[in-house]
Amino acid sequence: MQVREKALQTLTEPVTASEFKTYIGYSGSDQDSLLATMIKSARLFLESECGFSCISKVYEAEFEKSDAVDGWYKLPFYPVTLITSVEIDDTAVDYEEKGLKVKEIKPEVLFQTISILGTGLNILQVEFTAGESSDLAKMAIYRIVADLFNYKEDFVSGVNIAYLSFDTMRLVNSLNTNTSI
Repeated sequence: MQVREKALQTLTEPVTASEFKTYIGYSGSDQDSLLATMIKSARLFLESECGFSCISKVYEAEFEKSDAVDGWYKLPFYPVTLITSVEIDDTAVDYEEKGLKVKEIKPEVLFQTISILGTGLNILQVEFTAGESSDLAKMAIYRIVADLFNYKEDFVSGVNIAYLSFDTMRLVNSLNTNTSI
């Protein structure tokens, strides 16, 4: 499976540098650029780690036949709010879907057997929109950025502190559909 954000989308981060500074009680403006970068990095980490899309975005996913589990293909980000198109080799196909926020789809047309000439790539292409605002996701971003902001150095007196705290990771994992937490 391959997934990418559709190009040319205007995205607004779920947390601003000003909101974060209020959260940690910091009043200076000399770190705003760094904080903006850390906020974006924290969002991307959270989305990658959990599959939870913190902001509404259009995604394009491509699946091979082997990506299915019992004929069902799990969309890699949630909550899915709209499935725009489902195609096999650029031909629209009907499909079933299941799930509330985490969606799986099952094309009603089976993949074609690749001929000796190699016609047809047998690629399932899905365009969908996923994402929503979440207080839990915002809190996870605050915690991730706080960890990054407070521990900018990898080592202090020989102790490795370049990590996310246990409580921050517990919060991140609470958004993860792949864990039982």
